[in-house]
Amino acid sequence: MLETSVLERLSGPLCDAVTGRGGGQGLLERVERANLFLVPLDEARGWWRYHELFADLLQARLRRQQPDRVPGLHQVAAARCERQGLADDAIRHALAAGADEPFEPSVGRELSVLANIPATIVFLRSEVARQRGDPERAAELIRLGLSRLTDADQALRTLAPWGLAMAAMMQGRLQEAERALAKVVTDPHLTSVRPWYDLGRIQQILGRPDAALATFAQLVEAASEAGRPLPLAGVGHVGLAMAHRERHELDAALDHGTQAVALCRQLPYAQTRRATLREPEQLVLARVLTAGGQAAKALGCWSGCTPWRPPRGG
Repeated sequence: MLETSVLERLSGPLCDAVTGRGGGQGLLERVERANLFLVPLDEARGWWRYHELFADLLQARLRRQQPDRVPGLHQVAAARCERQGLADDAIRHALAAGADEPFEPSVGRELSVLANIPATIVFLRSEVARQRGDPERAAELIRLGLSRLTDADQALRTLAPWGLAMAAMMQGRLQEAERALAKVVTDPHLTSVRPWYDLGRIQQILGRPDAALATFAQLVEAASEAGRPLPLAGVGHVGLAMAHRERHELDAALDHGTQAVALCRQLPYAQTRRATLREPEQLVLARVLTAGGQAAKALGCWSGCTPWRPPRGG
């Protein structure tokens, strides 16, 4: 699996895409069991990485034996990461493929958030500004990003009203933010479930629990495939658990909280949860259990929570 040395993180589907062969998941599991330079990154055994020295060895061998293949391998990895919603990895691989290599997204330009790298970087900087509590700067960067879009960048265009809505929310303009997000979630080019979650939270703050329940249910539906919930559906179950708890519907809240924990644990890495959720799924379940008088179980959930803190200077 020399080709997989271009990957910082390994998963079965990603290895299959890069090597052009199947069976990557089983091979990774066997390599780990044999204790051969492979480190698991999650409890579900969905992601691994090579030991650093072994990765360096494989990369050096690939560059020496097959240097012409490296850009193409990065292109394949970028396309696969984009389909999995792993924007940071996809951007890194797209850049590693070389600026002179045209990137053709497998989902088409309209649905891609990576075909226009300069605009994507500006939108990511806007998100950083928002996370640091600077909505004015976030809005300024969003408008700059808009000026760098083409008519074909439809998926990226959904980021602008979403980001502006979140900036409005931070400034206390909740009704304006709700109206904007209600339009965002109906956009056929939307590629993220995050706006549904944000819309539901705003509806809760505005005292509209029925609307919030409907929005979180739509999120679960949007994050399902062939009737089967994907890991991101756990974000919707977090919202449903919070909404039912606020209505004192504790049985329903417990059911959704339990589903939230089970699904969110399958997300590729913890940062995905932290970037999406305002409250960790375990914390929400702990609060539901506390409200239901199950203090011992709640304590177990509390002990499993790792509170998110903004970076220094943020």
